Amino acid sequence: MKKIIFVVLVLFVAGVSFSYATASTGPTSFFISGTVFYDQNGNGLHDSNETGYISSARSCRGGKIVPGTKIKVTAEKGSSRKISYYALNYCGNRTRAPFSGFGVYYNTKTYSIGTKLTLELMPPSGWKSTWPNPIVLANGEAQGYADFAMAEDLPIVQPNILNEAPAAVKNTGNVTENTATSAASAVVSSTAPAPQKKNALHGVGAITAEAHRGLVANFVQSLLAVAGREGGIGQQVRVIAELQNDTKDKTAEEIKIVENRSEVKTFFFGSDFKNLGDLRSQIVQTRNQIAQLTRLADKAENDQDKAELESQIQTLEQEQTNIDNFVTQNEDKFSLFGWVVKLFR
Repeated sequence: MKKIIFVVLVLFVAGVSFSYATASTGPTSFFISGTVFYDQNGNGLHDSNETGYISSARSCRGGKIVPGTKIKVTAEKGSSRKISYYALNYCGNRTRAPFSGFGVYYNTKTYSIGTKLTLELMPPSGWKSTWPNPIVLANGEAQGYADFAMAEDLPIVQPNILNEAPAAVKNTGNVTENTATSAASAVVSSTAPAPQKKNALHGVGAITAEAHRGLVANFVQSLLAVAGREGGIGQQVRVIAELQNDTKDKTAEEIKIVENRSEVKTFFFGSDFKNLGDLRSQIVQTRNQIAQLTRLADKAENDQDKAELESQIQTLEQEQTNIDNFVTQNEDKFSLFGWVVKLFR
Protein backbone atom coordinates (compact mmCIF):
# COMPACT_ATOMS: atom_id res chain seq x y z
CA MET A 1 0.00 0.00 0.00
CA LYS A 2 2.84 2.39 0.89
CA LYS A 3 4.46 1.62 -2.46
CA ILE A 4 1.26 2.49 -4.30
CA ILE A 5 0.93 5.80 -2.43
CA PHE A 6 4.60 6.59 -3.17
CA VAL A 7 4.14 5.91 -6.90
CA VAL A 8 1.02 8.10 -7.01
CA LEU A 9 2.87 10.97 -5.28
CA VAL A 10 5.80 10.67 -7.70
CA LEU A 11 3.49 10.74 -10.70
CA PHE A 12 1.61 13.73 -9.28
CA VAL A 13 4.79 15.72 -8.70
CA ALA A 14 6.10 14.80 -12.17
CA GLY A 15 2.82 15.89 -13.75
CA VAL A 16 2.87 19.23 -11.97
CA SER A 17 6.49 19.78 -13.01
CA PHE A 18 5.72 18.90 -16.63
CA SER A 19 2.67 21.20 -16.66
CA TYR A 20 4.75 24.03 -15.21
CA ALA A 21 7.51 23.49 -17.76
CA THR A 22 5.01 23.40 -20.61
CA ALA A 23 3.28 26.53 -19.43
CA SER A 24 6.61 28.28 -19.02
CA THR A 25 7.76 27.75 -22.59
CA GLY A 26 7.50 30.65 -25.02
CA PRO A 27 7.72 34.38 -24.41
CA THR A 28 5.19 36.08 -22.15
CA SER A 29 6.16 39.64 -23.04
CA PHE A 30 7.81 41.66 -25.81
CA PHE A 31 9.03 45.11 -26.69
CA ILE A 32 9.48 46.96 -29.98
CA SER A 33 12.59 48.68 -31.26
CA GLY A 34 13.09 50.60 -34.49
CA THR A 35 14.69 53.39 -36.45
CA VAL A 36 13.60 56.37 -38.54
CA PHE A 37 15.94 56.76 -41.49
CA TYR A 38 16.53 60.10 -43.16
CA ASP A 39 14.95 59.89 -46.62
CA GLN A 40 16.93 62.77 -48.10
CA ASN A 41 15.23 62.87 -51.52
CA GLY A 42 11.79 61.96 -50.17
CA ASN A 43 11.22 59.15 -52.70
CA GLY A 44 10.19 56.57 -50.10
CA LEU A 45 13.18 54.33 -50.86
CA HIS A 46 16.21 53.51 -48.75
CA ASP A 47 18.77 54.50 -51.39
CA SER A 48 22.37 53.31 -51.05
CA ASN A 49 23.67 56.82 -50.38
CA GLU A 50 21.16 57.44 -47.57
CA THR A 51 22.80 56.19 -44.38
CA GLY A 52 21.62 58.77 -41.84
CA TYR A 53 19.09 58.30 -39.06
CA ILE A 54 16.70 60.75 -37.46
CA SER A 55 17.36 61.59 -33.80
CA SER A 56 14.99 63.40 -31.43
CA ALA A 57 17.73 65.21 -29.52
CA ARG A 58 20.87 63.14 -29.14
CA SER A 59 23.80 63.58 -31.50
CA CYS A 60 24.87 60.28 -33.00
CA ARG A 61 27.27 59.38 -35.78
CA GLY A 62 25.50 59.63 -39.15
CA GLY A 63 22.33 60.98 -37.53
CA LYS A 64 20.30 64.13 -38.10
CA ILE A 65 18.78 65.83 -35.08
CA VAL A 66 15.12 66.77 -35.65
CA PRO A 67 13.70 68.02 -32.33
CA GLY A 68 10.19 66.88 -31.55
CA THR A 69 10.35 63.60 -33.49
CA LYS A 70 8.63 60.84 -31.52
CA ILE A 71 6.85 57.52 -31.82
CA LYS A 72 3.29 57.29 -30.53
CA VAL A 73 2.34 53.81 -29.27
CA THR A 74 -1.27 52.88 -28.55
CA ALA A 75 -1.50 49.62 -26.56
CA GLU A 76 -4.83 47.78 -26.45
CA LYS A 77 -5.62 44.60 -24.53
CA GLY A 78 -9.16 43.70 -23.65
CA SER A 79 -10.93 46.87 -22.55
CA SER A 80 -7.75 48.69 -21.56
CA ARG A 81 -6.14 51.26 -23.83
CA LYS A 82 -2.98 53.22 -23.09
CA ILE A 83 -1.00 55.74 -25.16
CA SER A 84 2.75 56.29 -24.71
CA TYR A 85 5.35 58.37 -26.54
CA TYR A 86 8.96 57.38 -27.20
CA ALA A 87 11.84 59.51 -28.39
CA LEU A 88 14.66 58.41 -30.68
CA ASN A 89 17.44 58.70 -28.16
CA TYR A 90 19.29 55.39 -28.15
CA CYS A 91 22.60 55.40 -29.98
CA GLY A 92 24.41 52.19 -30.87
CA ASN A 93 25.21 49.50 -33.40
CA ARG A 94 22.36 48.00 -35.40
CA THR A 95 22.73 44.65 -37.18
CA ARG A 96 19.36 44.19 -38.90
CA ALA A 97 19.42 45.02 -42.64
CA PRO A 98 18.83 47.48 -44.17
CA PHE A 99 19.52 49.42 -40.96
CA SER A 100 22.91 47.91 -40.25
CA GLY A 101 25.64 50.06 -38.77
CA PHE A 102 25.84 52.72 -36.10
CA GLY A 103 22.65 54.71 -35.67
CA VAL A 104 19.82 56.09 -33.55
CA TYR A 105 16.79 54.04 -32.53
CA TYR A 106 13.91 53.89 -30.05
CA ASN A 107 12.86 51.22 -27.55
CA THR A 108 9.38 50.79 -26.11
CA LYS A 109 8.58 49.43 -22.69
CA THR A 110 7.67 45.75 -22.26
CA TYR A 111 4.14 44.64 -23.18
CA SER A 112 2.42 41.34 -22.40
CA ILE A 113 1.71 38.88 -25.22
CA GLY A 114 -1.77 39.48 -26.62
CA THR A 115 -1.44 43.24 -26.65
CA LYS A 116 -2.31 45.01 -29.89
CA LEU A 117 0.10 47.84 -30.66
CA THR A 118 -0.38 50.73 -33.07
CA LEU A 119 2.91 52.55 -33.66
CA GLU A 120 2.77 55.94 -35.36
CA LEU A 121 5.63 58.21 -36.38
CA MET A 122 4.87 61.79 -35.33
CA PRO A 123 6.98 64.08 -37.57
CA PRO A 124 7.38 67.68 -36.35
CA SER A 125 6.28 70.64 -38.45
CA GLY A 126 8.13 70.81 -41.77
CA TRP A 127 8.63 67.04 -42.00
CA LYS A 128 6.58 64.17 -43.41
CA SER A 129 6.51 60.39 -43.19
CA THR A 130 7.56 58.55 -46.38
CA TRP A 131 7.00 54.94 -45.26
CA PRO A 132 3.85 53.09 -44.16
CA ASN A 133 2.56 54.91 -41.08
CA PRO A 134 1.09 53.86 -38.69
CA ILE A 135 2.19 50.24 -38.22
CA VAL A 136 -0.25 47.89 -36.50
CA LEU A 137 1.01 44.79 -34.66
CA ALA A 138 -2.03 42.72 -33.82
CA ASN A 139 -2.22 40.08 -31.08
CA GLY A 140 1.18 40.92 -29.65
CA GLU A 141 3.29 40.00 -32.63
CA ALA A 142 6.71 39.74 -31.04
CA GLN A 143 8.56 40.64 -34.23
CA GLY A 144 10.63 43.13 -32.27
CA TYR A 145 11.05 45.77 -35.00
CA ALA A 146 9.03 48.60 -36.51
CA ASP A 147 10.93 51.03 -38.74
CA PHE A 148 9.90 54.36 -40.27
CA ALA A 149 11.28 57.01 -42.62
CA MET A 150 10.76 60.73 -43.03
CA ALA A 151 11.86 63.64 -45.18
CA GLU A 152 11.53 67.40 -45.28
CA ASP A 153 8.04 68.43 -46.37
CA LEU A 154 9.11 70.84 -49.09
CA PRO A 155 6.47 72.74 -51.09
CA ILE A 156 6.05 71.69 -54.71
CA VAL A 157 6.32 74.62 -57.11
CA GLN A 158 4.38 74.10 -60.33
CA PRO A 159 5.39 76.32 -63.26
CA ASN A 160 2.49 78.25 -64.77
CA ILE A 161 3.27 78.07 -68.46
CA LEU A 162 0.19 79.93 -69.65
CA ASN A 163 0.70 82.86 -67.29
CA GLU A 164 4.38 83.13 -68.13
CA ALA A 165 3.74 83.42 -71.87
CA PRO A 166 2.84 86.96 -72.99
CA ALA A 167 -0.66 87.20 -74.36
CA ALA A 168 0.33 89.18 -77.44
CA VAL A 169 -2.52 89.18 -79.89
CA LYS A 170 -2.11 90.32 -83.45
CA ASN A 171 -4.75 90.71 -86.07
CA THR A 172 -3.90 89.56 -89.57
CA GLY A 173 -7.12 90.29 -91.39
CA ASN A 174 -9.57 87.45 -90.92
CA VAL A 175 -7.28 85.49 -88.55
CA THR A 176 -6.63 86.47 -84.94
CA GLU A 177 -3.55 84.74 -83.51
CA ASN A 178 -2.92 84.40 -79.78
CA THR A 179 0.80 83.82 -79.38
CA ALA A 180 0.48 82.86 -75.75
CA THR A 181 -1.77 79.94 -76.64
CA SER A 182 0.61 78.97 -79.43
CA ALA A 183 3.55 78.99 -77.03
CA ALA A 184 1.69 76.86 -74.51
CA SER A 185 0.67 74.42 -77.24
CA ALA A 186 4.28 74.15 -78.35
CA VAL A 187 5.36 73.28 -74.81
CA VAL A 188 2.64 70.66 -74.42
CA SER A 189 3.56 69.15 -77.78
CA SER A 190 7.18 68.91 -76.71
CA THR A 191 6.18 66.72 -73.74
CA ALA A 192 4.42 64.17 -75.94
CA PRO A 193 6.15 60.78 -76.19
CA ALA A 194 8.74 60.60 -78.94
CA PRO A 195 8.21 58.02 -81.69
CA GLN A 196 9.53 54.65 -80.58
CA LYS A 197 12.92 53.86 -81.97
CA LYS A 198 13.13 50.72 -84.02
CA ASN A 199 15.58 48.13 -82.73
CA ALA A 200 17.47 46.50 -85.60
CA LEU A 201 17.45 43.13 -83.87
CA HIS A 202 13.87 42.85 -82.64
CA GLY A 203 11.79 45.50 -84.42
CA VAL A 204 9.32 47.98 -82.96
CA GLY A 205 8.40 47.34 -79.31
CA ALA A 206 11.65 45.57 -78.44
CA ILE A 207 13.37 46.19 -75.14
CA THR A 208 15.85 49.05 -74.82
CA ALA A 209 17.89 50.27 -71.89
CA GLU A 210 15.91 53.48 -71.39
CA ALA A 211 12.55 51.79 -71.89
CA HIS A 212 13.45 49.25 -69.20
CA ARG A 213 14.57 51.95 -66.79
CA GLY A 214 11.32 53.88 -67.26
CA LEU A 215 9.10 50.80 -66.95
CA VAL A 216 10.72 49.70 -63.70
CA ALA A 217 10.57 53.24 -62.30
CA ASN A 218 6.78 53.26 -62.88
CA PHE A 219 6.55 49.77 -61.35
CA VAL A 220 8.41 50.94 -58.23
CA GLN A 221 6.24 54.03 -57.75
CA SER A 222 3.08 51.97 -58.12
CA LEU A 223 4.25 49.45 -55.51
CA LEU A 224 5.23 52.21 -53.10
CA ALA A 225 1.75 53.69 -53.40
CA VAL A 226 0.20 50.31 -52.58
CA ALA A 227 2.64 49.79 -49.70
CA GLY A 228 1.57 53.10 -48.22
CA ARG A 229 -2.06 51.99 -48.15
CA GLU A 230 -1.63 48.36 -47.10
CA GLY A 231 -0.78 47.81 -43.44
CA GLY A 232 -0.34 44.04 -43.39
CA ILE A 233 1.67 43.42 -46.57
CA GLY A 234 2.93 46.98 -47.02
CA GLN A 235 6.46 46.43 -45.72
CA GLN A 236 7.02 43.31 -47.85
CA VAL A 237 5.72 45.06 -50.96
CA ARG A 238 8.08 47.96 -50.23
CA VAL A 239 11.07 45.59 -50.00
CA ILE A 240 10.33 44.20 -53.48
CA ALA A 241 10.01 47.75 -54.82
CA GLU A 242 13.40 48.64 -53.34
CA LEU A 243 15.04 45.54 -54.82
CA GLN A 244 13.76 46.44 -58.29
CA ASN A 245 14.81 50.05 -57.84
CA ASP A 246 18.32 48.96 -56.81
CA THR A 247 18.81 46.78 -59.91
CA LYS A 248 17.07 48.75 -62.66
CA ASP A 249 20.09 50.90 -63.55
CA LYS A 250 22.47 47.92 -63.60
CA THR A 251 20.13 45.93 -65.84
CA ALA A 252 19.62 48.92 -68.15
CA GLU A 253 23.39 49.42 -68.42
CA GLU A 254 23.94 45.75 -69.30
CA ILE A 255 21.27 45.95 -72.00
CA LYS A 256 22.90 49.11 -73.37
CA ILE A 257 26.36 47.51 -73.49
CA VAL A 258 25.02 44.52 -75.40
CA GLU A 259 23.09 46.80 -77.79
CA ASN A 260 26.16 48.93 -78.55
CA ARG A 261 28.60 46.08 -79.06
CA SER A 262 30.62 46.42 -82.25
CA GLU A 263 29.37 44.31 -85.15
CA VAL A 264 32.95 43.42 -86.03
CA LYS A 265 33.66 42.21 -82.50
CA THR A 266 30.41 40.25 -82.49
CA PHE A 267 31.23 38.65 -85.85
CA PHE A 268 34.60 37.38 -84.63
CA PHE A 269 34.04 36.74 -80.89
CA GLY A 270 30.30 36.58 -80.45
CA SER A 271 28.04 38.63 -78.21
CA ASP A 272 28.89 40.01 -74.78
CA PHE A 273 28.33 36.73 -72.95
CA LYS A 274 29.28 38.13 -69.56
CA ASN A 275 26.53 40.76 -69.51
CA LEU A 276 24.07 38.36 -71.11
CA GLY A 277 24.80 35.91 -68.27
CA ASP A 278 24.22 38.64 -65.70
CA LEU A 279 20.90 39.47 -67.36
CA ARG A 280 19.82 35.82 -67.13
CA SER A 281 20.68 35.78 -63.42
CA GLN A 282 18.63 38.92 -62.91
CA ILE A 283 15.67 37.33 -64.71
CA VAL A 284 15.73 34.45 -62.21
CA GLN A 285 15.83 36.83 -59.23
CA THR A 286 13.02 38.98 -60.61
CA ARG A 287 10.80 35.97 -61.28
CA ASN A 288 11.30 34.88 -57.67
CA GLN A 289 10.18 38.35 -56.60
CA ILE A 290 7.18 38.10 -58.93
CA ALA A 291 6.18 34.82 -57.26
CA GLN A 292 6.45 36.46 -53.85
CA LEU A 293 4.46 39.48 -55.02
CA THR A 294 1.74 37.19 -56.40
CA ARG A 295 1.32 35.62 -52.97
CA LEU A 296 1.19 39.06 -51.35
CA ALA A 297 -1.46 40.26 -53.82
CA ASP A 298 -3.80 37.51 -52.57
CA LYS A 299 -3.47 38.97 -49.06
CA ALA A 300 -4.23 42.57 -50.04
CA GLU A 301 -6.93 44.14 -47.87
CA ASN A 302 -8.18 46.45 -50.63
CA ASP A 303 -9.58 45.12 -53.93
CA GLN A 304 -8.19 48.12 -55.80
CA ASP A 305 -4.70 47.46 -54.42
CA LYS A 306 -4.99 43.80 -55.36
CA ALA A 307 -5.94 44.74 -58.94
CA GLU A 308 -3.03 47.20 -59.12
CA LEU A 309 -0.55 44.58 -57.91
CA GLU A 310 -1.86 42.04 -60.41
CA SER A 311 -1.53 44.59 -63.21
CA GLN A 312 2.06 45.43 -62.25
CA ILE A 313 2.89 41.72 -61.97
CA GLN A 314 1.73 41.21 -65.57
CA THR A 315 3.80 44.17 -66.71
CA LEU A 316 6.95 42.90 -65.00
CA GLU A 317 6.39 39.35 -66.29
CA GLN A 318 6.14 40.65 -69.86
CA GLU A 319 9.32 42.66 -69.32
CA GLN A 320 11.16 39.52 -68.20
CA THR A 321 9.93 37.72 -71.32
CA ASN A 322 11.27 40.58 -73.45
CA ILE A 323 14.64 40.47 -71.70
CA ASP A 324 14.75 36.68 -72.08
CA ASN A 325 14.12 37.02 -75.84
CA PHE A 326 16.75 39.75 -76.05
CA VAL A 327 19.33 37.52 -74.35
CA THR A 328 18.48 34.45 -76.46
CA GLN A 329 18.67 36.29 -79.78
CA ASN A 330 22.00 37.90 -78.89
CA GLU A 331 23.43 34.60 -77.69
CA ASP A 332 22.42 32.97 -81.00
CA LYS A 333 24.15 35.54 -83.21
CA PHE A 334 26.62 34.00 -85.66
CA SER A 335 30.32 34.39 -84.88
CA LEU A 336 33.55 32.73 -86.00
CA PHE A 337 35.12 32.17 -82.59
CA GLY A 338 32.22 32.72 -80.19
CA TRP A 339 32.20 29.04 -79.31
CA VAL A 340 35.79 29.37 -78.11
CA VAL A 341 34.87 32.32 -75.88
CA LYS A 342 32.06 30.25 -74.35
CA LEU A 343 34.50 27.48 -73.41
CA PHE A 344 36.42 29.86 -71.13
CA ARG A 345 33.40 31.45 -69.47
